[in-house]
Amino acid sequence: MKKFVYYRPVRLGIVLLTLFTVLACTKSKRPLGEDYGITYLPLRDGQTYTYQRQCDGSTEQLTRRLRIIKGDIETPEFRVFEKGGESFDQFLRHQGNAVVHLTEKPPARLEEFDEGQLYLSTWLLDGASPGSYWENEETGLRTAVAGFESVTVLAGTFDDCIKVVTEPTDILLEVIEKRAEQRGLSAEQIAVELESAKELCIRWFARGVGLVKEEKGDCRLELNSYIRQ
Repeated sequence: MKKFVYYRPVRLGIVLLTLFTVLACTKSKRPLGEDYGITYLPLRDGQTYTYQRQCDGSTEQLTRRLRIIKGDIETPEFRVFEKGGESFDQFLRHQGNAVVHLTEKPPARLEEFDEGQLYLSTWLLDGASPGSYWENEETGLRTAVAGFESVTVLAGTFDDCIKVVTEPTDILLEVIEKRAEQRGLSAEQIAVELESAKELCIRWFARGVGLVKEEKGDCRLELNSYIRQ
């Protein structure tokens, strides 16, 4: 297996400070509608996705719109807004061939962590092939490319979608168990937390479209429609 390792902590305060600076003087910005992302996970300013999410017996519709908030051609940063205008997720292209998700999840270590610090969790690498994988050491996640599949969702059928599977590393599971012990949880409660942490997250990405389907535990997300700017 070919392994890639991507991780880099980002200070939230620095992100916000840089945002105002870059908005005032952004260099080499691409025209609206051009790709900032990668082949199977494009990032386009204004692109809108509608998903249907089923979880715990309930169904809801989610509308997400990508908006660029800072950066240039090489390192654009996007924020995803749900219907109503609230920020939901944040993404950026990293090292040219990866799209990463900025997460506040605690790192895979027992030491104290800064709640205002953001960590990079790689969602997808351009050029990744079946059998390859990458690890985000700070977040303790390992993602492997399972192959290519044809996927049918509410939005239609998408051929040759890349399928990736994300799971926790042994180090992360050990940290979760030790943190639970420090909180005084019982053996049964610790077992429940570990089982939840072990749930695989499976995602399918379509060329030129992005995320079309996601499954984790009993929850399922599938693309209903999308508008390409």
